[in-house]
Amino acid sequence: MKFKSQLSVVNVFFLVCLSIISVVMYQTTKSLIDTSGWVTHTFQVIGKANVLAKAMVDMETGQRGFLLTGKDRFLEPYVNGKLLFNQTMVNVLDLVSDNPPQVKRLQKAQQLKEHWLKSAGEYEINLKRKIERGEMPKEALFNILNGKMMNGHSQPLGIQSGKQIMDEIRVVIEDFIMLEESLMKQRYQENIATGEQAKSLAIFGAIFAIFFGGGAMIYMNRKLMAQLGAEPMMLMSMSQAVANGTLTARIKLDETMSISKDNVAVTLNHMADTLQL
Repeated sequence: MKFKSQLSVVNVFFLVCLSIISVVMYQTTKSLIDTSGWVTHTFQVIGKANVLAKAMVDMETGQRGFLLTGKDRFLEPYVNGKLLFNQTMVNVLDLVSDNPPQVKRLQKAQQLKEHWLKSAGEYEINLKRKIERGEMPKEALFNILNGKMMNGHSQPLGIQSGKQIMDEIRVVIEDFIMLEESLMKQRYQENIATGEQAKSLAIFGAIFAIFFGGGAMIYMNRKLMAQLGAEPMMLMSMSQAVANGTLTARIKLDETMSISKDNVAVTLNHMADTLQL
């Protein structure tokens, strides 16, 4: 095979290997960025879920404050909590839109919140206002808060108290957060594994480039010197000397080079010998 062909084959092989390493590095880096993004995404989701839980606590606290005092100013946390819950719910639903089980949990929490507002939150606030106006006896609210009917009778089977509904909301949100924490742990482990893969690939790529590139350079240098038989400057000086009529000029060959008859130095010496006859 000609030297030019050999050089082309080596260059093509080297470029193909580097291209493969580059593609794999790109995919690994992209995977690392994507995984890091998912870890950040999960942190955001958990943060929003905690805001939902806080909003429910604020609503409950504000409502309880009003029930104890009858003062409207105590309803501020209740009103703000409702607004915060609704806004946060929209945001977190958008964040987990690609996870149907989590969407269902949020929808259940939303339904329970509406159920609490209707059967406990607004209902008990309105009952307190009626008591303040003297339209209802104080015992009515006391009975309701203790899970009974206003007249003190037990609630029908299946009817939940405000506290029971609120506890169920907390359980739903806790389950939601628990799953997100599990996903975050999984994604964090994937992030570590991808990072290790990227590091190993970078080391392998560097070693490959050093050893293969260096080996290819040494091999091609030897092939080139074997075909030349001497340093290019020596060949040039020899050619100029013969051209100027100095036919006694010779190139001193190494023993390893003189064995081969197929190199430029041997050919030039043979040409000078022929011209000198």
